[in-house]
Amino acid sequence: MFITRLISPATKVRIEILEALKITVQNHYKTYLPKVNMVEMKPYFFFQKGGMEKRYTFTGALLKFQKLLHKVNFLKAEDLAKSLHFRGENLEQFVVFRMKN
Repeated sequence: MFITRLISPATKVRIEILEALKITVQNHYKTYLPKVNMVEMKPYFFFQKGGMEKRYTFTGALLKFQKLLHKVNFLKAEDLAKSLHFRGENLEQFVVFRMKN
């Protein structure tokens, strides 16, 4: 019998936010090799710079790359959140959706 991993709807949205951040970081810093991966059921943002890999939690990644957040296209992540029935205050837990260009 196989048991598949269960990921909460909020975690799915966080993964999608990190994926959007990954694209922006990759385009901005050509020497970084970012990726998003799960570690012990939590999403992490990884990037390699100078042969060293660094790992950031969801919040840590947003803080580390906060100067780039205005360039990130969060539309796919926001659409996912809405499709998972996040509305109003529940949607605002993902602070990035409050930011407007």
